[in-house]
Amino acid sequence: MNLQKVKEYIQTKYTLASLNSTVVDVQEQDGEIRVLISDSSESSCWHSLSGEEIYDIQKELRKEQPLYLIDLDGIVANSTARFERATNAAGINWRIAFDPELIALDTVIDGAMDTLERLAQRGTIVYISSRPESLHNATMKWMKKNGVPIHWIALRPQFAKTLEWKEKEASEQVAQIQPARVIFIDDEMKNCEAVAAALPEVVCYASLAECLAGECNV
Repeated sequence: MNLQKVKEYIQTKYTLASLNSTVVDVQEQDGEIRVLISDSSESSCWHSLSGEEIYDIQKELRKEQPLYLIDLDGIVANSTARFERATNAAGINWRIAFDPELIALDTVIDGAMDTLERLAQRGTIVYISSRPESLHNATMKWMKKNGVPIHWIALRPQFAKTLEWKEKEASEQVAQIQPARVIFIDDEMKNCEAVAAALPEVVCYASLAECLAGECNV
């Protein structure tokens, strides 16, 4: 969480509520966010934000920030080795391609980490991947191991068709978060076109590098 944004938000809230208090400092330690508040008598005290307060602040701040809807395979993860293992003369064996044990073969695409870290500081990242939900734990483990910033991840439900599901998931995320801007990054043009048709305000890119050269320029 951007502590400077938290400080600004709480101060604005106090001002609108006509409370004669000033937010002096905001600190995060061991998963706890503490706010140093000074009142008109110039006395100060620390206040630890509750889980509900943190949730409410995050919800409001996200409305002021861009929302990045990002695919995993081909955008963040290089899954070439995994799919080579799953491919034979007959084509792709999807049971092998989506074997949780083989997710460890994936590598982070060059330059992806730097871009994702910057985007995570600016807004909310939601990964929307056509990987089946059965790969959730393996995917989370891989992301944490590689230091990939995680705000939220959505994987395709069983039997759902990728195109329709990505369009629906993107629309639901936008409706829930109500962000200032929406940026969709996916290496499949048909997915970009489907999401753009459902969300006219969305800006689509085929890679993180392309995004950097456009409105994602950070």
